Amino acid sequence: MLIPPPGNQLQVASTGLDRLERAITGEICVGSQAYDNLKYLCDDIGSRWGGSENEKKAAEFLALKMREYGLQRVRLEEFDCLCWERNGFGRLEVLEPLHRELGILPLPYTIAGTTEGELVIIHEGTPEEFQRRADEIRQKIVLASPTSPTGAQVTRRIHRPEKHARSEKAGALAFLWMNLVPGQLHLTGSICFGRESHIPAASVSLETGSYLARLAAKGPVRLRITTCGKVRPGKSWNVVGEICGKDSGGPTVLAGAHYDSHDVGCGAMDNGSGTVCILEAARALAMHADEIPGSLKFVCFSQEETGLFGSEAYAAAHAEEMKDLRFMFNVDGVGFDAGSKSFALQAQSGLVGFFKCLLQEIGLKTVVDNGISPYWDHFPFFRAGVPCGSLSNMDVRETLGRYCHSSADTLDKISEPDLRLTSAAVARALLAIVRAGEGDWKETRRSAEEIVKALEDDNWMESLEFAGHRL
Repeated sequence: MLIPPPGNQLQVASTGLDRLERAITGEICVGSQAYDNLKYLCDDIGSRWGGSENEKKAAEFLALKMREYGLQRVRLEEFDCLCWERNGFGRLEVLEPLHRELGILPLPYTIAGTTEGELVIIHEGTPEEFQRRADEIRQKIVLASPTSPTGAQVTRRIHRPEKHARSEKAGALAFLWMNLVPGQLHLTGSICFGRESHIPAASVSLETGSYLARLAAKGPVRLRITTCGKVRPGKSWNVVGEICGKDSGGPTVLAGAHYDSHDVGCGAMDNGSGTVCILEAARALAMHADEIPGSLKFVCFSQEETGLFGSEAYAAAHAEEMKDLRFMFNVDGVGFDAGSKSFALQAQSGLVGFFKCLLQEIGLKTVVDNGISPYWDHFPFFRAGVPCGSLSNMDVRETLGRYCHSSADTLDKISEPDLRLTSAAVARALLAIVRAGEGDWKETRRSAEEIVKALEDDNWMESLEFAGHRL
């Protein structure tokens, strides 16, 4: 385990807690259930790729635990989706100015095939860069990195599907996605939303990408790329459980986390950690259901890694429920470092003060970000007008960004103490949200038109439409 360094640990505040908060915190912090459950998901089941047998095993395990912990109306909600299966690891050959074979990893939803062409390297992948270099990109193989523009004027990141889609539209022959951290790790990640790519797409390691860039600096580089994989219709399952509190007319709060991982690894950080945290919060809170003034719903989503299919399916199947949800609390990528966390509150300025005070009181060192993040499971709820936010580790570049979406996202990266303490913080946050009085809770529920405007104001509409994100 990665034990958090002294002085950087989450301090669970002991003053000001009422009896219920103390009971919930104590129950979680002396237990090992969160880590034990994560160990089973990672070591006994392994990869939980959407539409696979392992995904179904994980869903059944999570439902079993929810029932064991006393949750009500526990069920698996099945939904249809377009699945992708890997049937090989592809091949990359340098044909000119020399011959060399290099490693690649085909990206989910790539078309299978072989293509040859000259290499062109894009940098930050902004719309302006693609427009300016359109003639260079046409009929070339694009090598792109995960970097986004930085600076005071930057309002959004440029995600992998957008760079891929812009490469497709510019007439590129193929798309290569380069890692930025050393270790010959290949990052995976879906490149399309609900469709197969029109061009071959694969990832390369930092070392391979750097080598190709050095070759290109000296002159033209010609490559041959072979990718493999296939799409098929399939089924997946969201796992749902509820805690019905003492007041059936009280607020309803939903806690969510995706339990699927990529096919190349067990996804301990992304997002087995988030899944076991909400499950552990549910376990502790269910012991005191008769003291909770409202209802808590817990949903383990599947198919997040393939394009938010699980959360989309839940929001669509429970459309009438959306108007009654006080808040959707998502947890994704925690438990591996007891340093700062980030809470991505989605354009809810009226709630920023509430969550800053709440997380500080809980003792969770957290930066509250009020920008919109459209690539996490809160987004379908945001589109439905539900106030929402996501908790994750702040240290994404050095820890989560180094290992997630790769075969290195394994259990040894997880800190068991941080897993306990984050679970306790999630449980206390859910309790505080459902208990909050009208004077403290200043939410803003939006119409469809207001949601579009919020996305436009945050400079996301063009990106989402271009990448094929469902709006």
